[in-house]
Amino acid sequence: MANNILVILKQKVDEHPDKEAVVTYDAKLVRKALTFQEFWTLGARCASLLKEHGMKRYDNVLITVPLCLEYYVISFGIMMAGGVPVPMKKLQAQGKALAETVRLAETAMALFQAEDQDTTWDLLRHDIQVQKGTNNLVGSVQRSDMPLLKTAFLVRRRSAGNAQSFMDILKSRQDEYVDLELSPADGCCTVLSMNLEKMWCFKIVEISHRALMNMARNWAKKFPEAESLYFPYPWYAGLGIPYDTLCGWTRIMPDQWETGEHLDIQATMVGAYKVVNAVVGPQDVNHMLDTLKEERGPYMDTLVVGGGVLTEDIIARCRKVAKNVYVTYSTSECLYMTLQNIEKGAKFENFYAGKVEDNIQLKILDKQHEEVPVGEVGQIAVKSNTLYTRYLREPVMNRQAWTRDGWYLTNDAGYIR
Repeated sequence: MANNILVILKQKVDEHPDKEAVVTYDAKLVRKALTFQEFWTLGARCASLLKEHGMKRYDNVLITVPLCLEYYVISFGIMMAGGVPVPMKKLQAQGKALAETVRLAETAMALFQAEDQDTTWDLLRHDIQVQKGTNNLVGSVQRSDMPLLKTAFLVRRRSAGNAQSFMDILKSRQDEYVDLELSPADGCCTVLSMNLEKMWCFKIVEISHRALMNMARNWAKKFPEAESLYFPYPWYAGLGIPYDTLCGWTRIMPDQWETGEHLDIQATMVGAYKVVNAVVGPQDVNHMLDTLKEERGPYMDTLVVGGGVLTEDIIARCRKVAKNVYVTYSTSECLYMTLQNIEKGAKFENFYAGKVEDNIQLKILDKQHEEVPVGEVGQIAVKSNTLYTRYLREPVMNRQAWTRDGWYLTNDAGYIR
């Protein structure tokens, strides 16, 4: 049996089948959850459903469903079928950006939130012909700007007429499928990163089973006492990829089915002390404190903050949110290159990004890709066992992203002190 994330996940299911794998809260703090066993079963049934309608091993499959239990089951279901999920934030999954993502991913299959509040559904609903005998679940797509896209799954939460909800359809199925023979080098998920040359589209960053497993091992070692982790982001933001699930932790996240946005739900969850450990960006911290005007913090045990410029003021605000504050420097291509606890009472230096992690080699290069002295500013370059595999269908970008001796060029400026 190959060593891939599904083998690791099955081990976690066998170890604690009744532990909650994923928990969501909506804006009214209505709680939903799936145990590891429930999550595994629904994912395997989703994989069987996708295979039944033509999905093949290594296929990239588009998801525009927002962050919710359905999203989590679908994403793992695609991986269980041997494919690679390509998630798009639903408010960005429109027009030219959606068509370009379909082209880059070469995807013939997509899963849409098929309810009236979804902008992507509004864009495509007249181009989808529902197939008979599928519970209004599966449709054929014909759209001139997305000729590769052939099959759409219409994901609903509410049953309407003869259309069951997506989760009810999975619960009623018996067939299951899990591809446990995938190679560690195979792609297992993707992250969408902004393409600065084409502001209306994305780079699609592929991450291998090996990189994701290494990420999980690093985090389990860093936080051995953790039982849960809060993420407000789908995987398109990188930070949300499921290494916490591979650690056997409980994923806590906002249910964005109705709202499409996490900030207000997040503030409600944090203010109600529903979050113990979290990874968020500076904008999330600011929104939390601007919303929760009462000084009742700290609201959680541990907060990891990154994904933006960190200043003394931001760290001071983080301390009002959590007892323990960590800073991190990450990119979509290589998450958590640094991760360091900022001790209470310690003065924080503006723009400090933390200590380089043990699995990361990092150096600063000049324009000729020569290493610069300590303290001199240049481009950050890294080697790591958690690096991405490639950008999909971007051969020039892939060549330009690496030095001849194998260092990944982040395009970020920094210095080592």
